[in-house]
Amino acid sequence: MKYYVFAIAIFSMGVSASECFDEPSTIQRAQCHGKEVAKLDVQLNLEYKYAISQLKKNPRVTVEEFRAAQGLWVKFIEADCQVKGKLYGGAPAWQTVEYQMCRKEYYEKQILLFKVTSHKAAP
Repeated sequence: MKYYVFAIAIFSMGVSASECFDEPSTIQRAQCHGKEVAKLDVQLNLEYKYAISQLKKNPRVTVEEFRAAQGLWVKFIEADCQVKGKLYGGAPAWQTVEYQMCRKEYYEKQILLFKVTSHKAAP
């Protein structure tokens, strides 16, 4: 059941609506997306801490394994979003917008994954 909730949520998320596209300049859009990512980062850290606390109940995965995997995830999204920003961005300001949008998408999915795997997802 939890996997269905996860799949439905991932597919329904798509590209989230953002007020950042209403900003008049590319630089303001980049700043707006940066603020959205910062908010998601706080939420992601809370979910991460909760997931760590739940690992004590799961003998199949150690805290060290989980932390190592998440460290690799952080490195991956940084590299992936840097490349996507350069590929799709064009001008430097647009590269920043694309970079931040990429990070936002990854963060939203990871937050949802933490919620589902920690049995916190809404039914």
